[in-house]
Amino acid sequence: MTIFEYVSVLLAIVLGLAVSRAMAGVAIFVASEHRSANDWLVAGWCLGLIFMQVIWWLGGWFLYRDLEIFPLGTIMFWVTATALISLAAYVLVPHTAGRNLGAATPSPTISPAFYVCLGSHFGIVLANGFLTGASAGQLVVTGVPFALTTAGYFLKTVKAQVIHLLVWLLFLLIVSSLVVPSIGADSTLNL
Repeated sequence: MTIFEYVSVLLAIVLGLAVSRAMAGVAIFVASEHRSANDWLVAGWCLGLIFMQVIWWLGGWFLYRDLEIFPLGTIMFWVTATALISLAAYVLVPHTAGRNLGAATPSPTISPAFYVCLGSHFGIVLANGFLTGASAGQLVVTGVPFALTTAGYFLKTVKAQVIHLLVWLLFLLIVSSLVVPSIGADSTLNL
């Protein structure tokens, strides 16, 4: 096995645990008898986060699988960004979540720590893009989620966070319909 395969298997396990945590959040939402506005919001973020995590792993696989030399900097970038997007799932769905998701959070809005984890993930991806000389299209694809996530940190009402989530999911669907086919077509992102 190559170093890429070892790293990708490790990150697949980490992301698999994070996806299962986000799926647990959806399961709690589905099984709860009484739902609050926060439950809908957390379940929406769980679904969006599952999608982001799968796209993150597939994107890394297609971008890095053909590298003959897998530098330590690339490994550390991939591991750190994966850890942050995985940590976001654990902050979003705390272990103390009982019969409903709203019972686990003291306030009716999403925890700012979730936005910090997700924003840090996109911040690292954006910084890596600047350092590696990414194209303008690649910087936009990572810069907009960074800005959206950073904006979410400052939202204080459930209504504002619901609108924020809908804008986020719309952006995610648009980008995935444009970027994922280009990643799958060859191992470079040509925007």
